[in-house]
Amino acid sequence: MQRTIRIVEFLAAAIIVMVLGGLGGWYFFIDQQVGETAQTDTARGFGSNLSFGEPGASVRPSADQPLLLGTSTVERRAPRLWRITPGPVSGFGFRSASSSIYYVERGNGNIMIADPETSQVLRFTNTLVPKVYEALFTTGGSVLLRSIAENGSVATFSGEAVATSSSAKTSIRSLSGSYLPADIVSIAVSGDTLYYVVRDPEGGSVIVASSVRGTNQRKVLELPLSQWTVDSANDGSVLLAQKPADNVVGYAYTLSASGSLTRIALGPGLIAHPKTAGGPLLYSTSAGGLALFARAGAEATAVRLPIATTADKCAWTRGSEPIAYCAVPIGNPGAGYLDRRAKGAAHTTDQWWRVDVAAGTADVFFSFPTGTSVDVMRPQIDERSGTLVFMNAIDGSLWSLRLAAE
Repeated sequence: MQRTIRIVEFLAAAIIVMVLGGLGGWYFFIDQQVGETAQTDTARGFGSNLSFGEPGASVRPSADQPLLLGTSTVERRAPRLWRITPGPVSGFGFRSASSSIYYVERGNGNIMIADPETSQVLRFTNTLVPKVYEALFTTGGSVLLRSIAENGSVATFSGEAVATSSSAKTSIRSLSGSYLPADIVSIAVSGDTLYYVVRDPEGGSVIVASSVRGTNQRKVLELPLSQWTVDSANDGSVLLAQKPADNVVGYAYTLSASGSLTRIALGPGLIAHPKTAGGPLLYSTSAGGLALFARAGAEATAVRLPIATTADKCAWTRGSEPIAYCAVPIGNPGAGYLDRRAKGAAHTTDQWWRVDVAAGTADVFFSFPTGTSVDVMRPQIDERSGTLVFMNAIDGSLWSLRLAAE
C-alpha cells in the first residue's frame, strides 16, 4: 500500500513538472513571437509603443478614420526626401480631397496611408490579398489589386475600403469588391472607366472598357498583335502602345472612347508619355542606347533633350506649364537596356532633372545622398502637397521628394 502511494506521488510530481515545463516553453514561445512581431514592425518603419487595434494618443479614430499603427504621437513634417517604406509596395495613389499617399504592401495587399505633413503611417485595410505585384488607385477611392493566382493566371480585384464596425477600436477597414476577367494583360484608369487589354484566343488583342467594378463591359477595339499596353495621361486620356523592345520599332496612339486611334509617336524601343491628348509629349527610344525627346504639341517638332532616360521615368506637373521631372541614370545603361530591365537584370542609379518642354531644356534638380542608390519607377506628382512620389525598382520601396527646397 505504501509503495503504491509512493508511485502515485512520483507520478503526480512528474506530471506537475511536465505541466510547468510546458507552460514555461509556451511562455518563451509567445515571448519570441511578440519579439519577432515588434522587430517586423520596426523594420517596416513602425514604432513599438502601440499595439494593433489600439488608437494612438494623437488620433481619435472613428468609423471614417483609419487606425494609427505604431507611429510616434509627435507629429513632424516628413523630411524633403522621405523613404516611406523599407520593404516593397505594389503601387500607390492619391485621393482628390487628401494630400496623403495611399499605398499597398506587396506581400499581403493591405492598404496603408502615409502623411507627408506629419510623417505618420496608418493602416487603412487588413484584407489579405497575397502576392500583389501591381496596384492602381482611382480618384474615386477604389483600388485595383493585381496578383498571381494559384493556377498561374493573373487575377485583378477591384475593391473599395468599407468600415466593418462603428466602434472606434475596430475602425480598420476591409476590402469589398469583385474580380475582373482573368489574365488581363494591361490595365489603365481613366476617371471612372477602366480600359484593359485581354488576349484574343484566336490571336491578337482586344481592348475592353468597363466600369471600375467590371460592369457595363464593351469592346472598344480589336488588334492583330498581342504585345499592347494601355496607360492614362494627366487629363485622363488613354494611351495605347506596343510593349517596348530594344531596336524594334514601336507605335504609340491616343485611344478615344469610340475606339479611334491617333498616332503620337513611333521609334525603336518606343516609350511615350503624353501630358494630355494632343498636348506636350515626352518619348524615348532605345537603339544602341537611350534617347529622350520632347514635343510641345501635336504640330510641333520634336527636340532631342540632353539627357538619356526612358519616358516612363518622368512625371508631369498638373499645371498648365509643360514641365516634367525625369529620373535620369548616372552613366550609360548600355545597349539592350530595355530587354535587361524587363527581366529584372538591369538597374540604374538615378538623379532627378527638371525638363522644360517648351524651351527644350533639362537641368539637374536633385541628387540622392552619397551611398543611396535609387532606380526610379512609376513616378507621380501630387500637386496638393507639392510632392514627387516614386518607387525604387531595386527593392520596391516607396519614396517621396518635396519639390520645394525648404
